[in-house]
Amino acid sequence: MSGAEEYRKRIEEIVRGKWKKEAIKIEFAWESVPEAKQRLASIRQMQKELRQVKKEINVEMRAIRARYKAQADGAQPGFVSVFRGRGAQRGSVAGKRRKLREERDRDLAPYETLKLAIDDALTQLDGAKLQLQSWIDQHK
Repeated sequence: MSGAEEYRKRIEEIVRGKWKKEAIKIEFAWESVPEAKQRLASIRQMQKELRQVKKEINVEMRAIRARYKAQADGAQPGFVSVFRGRGAQRGSVAGKRRKLREERDRDLAPYETLKLAIDDALTQLDGAKLQLQSWIDQHK
């Protein structure tokens, strides 16, 4: 299982939500002020955990970028291009770097999707917090 898939499962566990087209649907229900306060505390905890997961994803993405940068910095012209001249050497290195960039972007895409899903979930949770707080204030 890939790292991105593990993060996805962690996010699902944190929000106890359902994935729908790269987004998470979060729903809450409450019937009393104490229950609403408990949900509010739960939302705050979820937000803390989601922010922590997002930090971990950012660290993982930095490691992926660093790995590809090291490979790109080490890209050398192939043996055959040495005999074709400097232009062929530059083209060979540029092609290798382009290929590495494409691989890097392909490897980072699932993490970017997860970060967007986390941002969306945090926005939903902020909205739920406001709704809960308003409901609590009205029903005191």
